[in-house]
Amino acid sequence: MASITVFGKEYPLFYTVAAQDRLAKRFGKLEHIKEAFDTELGAAAVTDNAAFIASALMQGAEERERVRCIAFGEEFLGHKALTYEQLCAVLHPTEIGEVMKQAMAAMKDGSQVTVEAEAKSGKNADATQ
Repeated sequence: MASITVFGKEYPLFYTVAAQDRLAKRFGKLEHIKEAFDTELGAAAVTDNAAFIASALMQGAEERERVRCIAFGEEFLGHKALTYEQLCAVLHPTEIGEVMKQAMAAMKDGSQVTVEAEAKSGKNADATQ
């Protein structure tokens, strides 16, 4: 699972429907997210976008774990997600590359589709395998 470390604490990142909604509201369309990392925007804009994306994914991971704990009657022991403003206050510009890498990994993991197929049986099974 993708994560970022802030002040020595690891915060998981997870691409959920809620995180997707937050990102779509900020960037208009999800297709525009890749443009958020375009260096032609300037370093300040890329840094700002990376902090926003990381905070949305961090909130997604926290919310997902809280719901999982509710579903199984467990106590939530994870970290409270940092807000966008808090991430902006603590991230150093040199850390943005790793934040972007982890954010993209979380979005890639969350958007992968797994298709399971069963082998056919019958007289045409040999021809289709």
